[in-house]
This record gives sequence, structure tokens and C-alpha cells, in this order.
Amino acid sequence: MSALAPPFEKGARTGKVAIGVLEEALQDLSGGLSRPVHILVPSESYRLRSESVIAHAHFNSYPKKSFCKISEEWLVVVPELAFVQHACKASIVELLVVGAEITGSYAVERDSLDGDIEGCGCGFVHSEPLTSLKKIQSYVDRVSGEHGVKNARRALRYIPENCASPMEAVLAILLHAPRSLGGYGLPKPCMNYRIDMSGSAKWLSAKTYYVCDLYWPQAKLCVEYDSNMFHTGPDRIAADSARRTALAQKGITVVSVTGNQIANSVEMDRTALLLAKRLGIRPRVFSYDYRLKQREFRKELFASAGIASRR
Repeated sequence: MSALAPPFEKGARTGKVAIGVLEEALQDLSGGLSRPVHILVPSESYRLRSESVIAHAHFNSYPKKSFCKISEEWLVVVPELAFVQHACKASIVELLVVGAEITGSYAVERDSLDGDIEGCGCGFVHSEPLTSLKKIQSYVDRVSGEHGVKNARRALRYIPENCASPMEAVLAILLHAPRSLGGYGLPKPCMNYRIDMSGSAKWLSAKTYYVCDLYWPQAKLCVEYDSNMFHTGPDRIAADSARRTALAQKGITVVSVTGNQIANSVEMDRTALLLAKRLGIRPRVFSYDYRLKQREFRKELFASAGIASRR
């Protein structure tokens, strides 16, 4: 977290005294802040560091609405500025994961992740989106001179918006990220796309609409992430079957992908080739150079998301 430091008393701007003032002020903030806390300060004289506080000097002014007031003395950066700040040091892959989370309807509980591909599905809670790609893009355009903007702009092209879980985000990133990074370079899917039931399809299901995890409208192609947590048991299997039947009545092809498939690069290759065919895209050869990029991309992507891959 980055925030503006509270006012310092005269003569308490350097050395251990200033650090003590910061640490004492931080005790007044509610909530569990991870340490060290990153603080924005107005000049080099405040640029201090301890085990619990790191102060960063920033000399330029920020656009309006770059901060939210959380107490009488403290301001916290808005998600759009936080994304730009993170882009100063993060890789493009890490930015894709972070971007998907802050524009999605979930929040990762990182302390609960156990490195298991399906364990990630249990390590998140429903949460309203913190921001949107449109808002981030607008903010990036307003701070074009800031460090990290170039990296942020690149990441914005490939971030899947409106994901409902970490695994949906990972799947979408794998499929859409460019081959130059190690992804499959498929067109960007719409995430959690609503399909209203009408006509004969309405009679095949008790529901008035369904939500597709990943959807390509022009191809009428739906990809569903089937987790072990939510897609097992007789009732769930029956509901999934009714869903596929109703969507098929509307001419929509449904492809299911499991966590084990995502974790296995060979299985994901097969899935990507199938989807490319359905999207009318000519399959491209998986060259040796691409395989090297793919291996590194998957390794970093899964590490950033807190899950493990196989092969």
C-alpha cells in the first residue's frame, strides 16, 4: 500500500525520529496492513526506511482523485494509481494477474493458498470490482510521464476484465496472451457473459439466463471452467447437462476445461487448438522457440496466481 505521510512536526523530518513518527501514526490505521508499508512523501528529507516503513519521495503532482481519504491524516492511492505504481517494478505477467483481480469480482486470500491447482479455487472470496480497464486506461493517459506507464499500457491490452475467480483469469490469460509472451494468442474472450434464454431454449431449462465463463459472441463459443469444488455431485452434474443442452439449442458450443487440464501444457495445447478451430483461426506450429517462451510464461503466471503447474 502507498499513502501520503501525515504532517511531521518541525525538527522531526530525518533519522530515527521521523521513522518513529511514521510507525506511531501507522498504529492508528485500522485493518491488517502487510509490512513493510510503502509511504509517499513530498521530498528527499522524508525518504526513510525501516523494517516496517519504506518512504518513497515523489516530486510531481498527481491528477485529481488519485487518493482516497481513510483517516484525518492518511490518504491511500486509488486502484488505478496503485496499478501504475506496481507497473514500475512488476513483470508484464504479474501485471496481467493483478489487473484481472482488481477488475474482477473476486479477491484472493493469499494466506489460504496451498500451491494446489484446485486449492486456488478455495482461496478467494466474492468481491466487487475495484476498478475497470476503462478507468485504468483513462488514468494512465493522465499520468503519461510517470514511471511504469509504458508497462501498464502494454498489460492493459491483454488483461481479462470481469473474471469471477483466479482460475478463470489464468485460463483467459493463457488463451489470449500473445505468442510472443508464451500465450496462445486467441482473440480476447468476454468474461462472464450473460446469455438470455428465449424461444425453444427457454423450455429446456428452468433458468431465464446463463452466464458463460469465457465467451466469443461471433463464434457462439463458450468455455466453462469446471472446478472440483463447484462441478461435482449428481445435482451439479445434472445442472451442467441441462445448461449445455439449453445453450446448444441457441447454437452455442460449450467446451469444458478443468484445473488439471490448465495445469498440463499438453492438455492446454489440445484445448487451444480446438478453440482456434472453432474460432476459424488457422492453427500455428508450436516451434521450439515458442515452447521455451511458453514454459517460462506458464511458470511465472502460475507463480503469480499462487498455483502450481505440471509440465
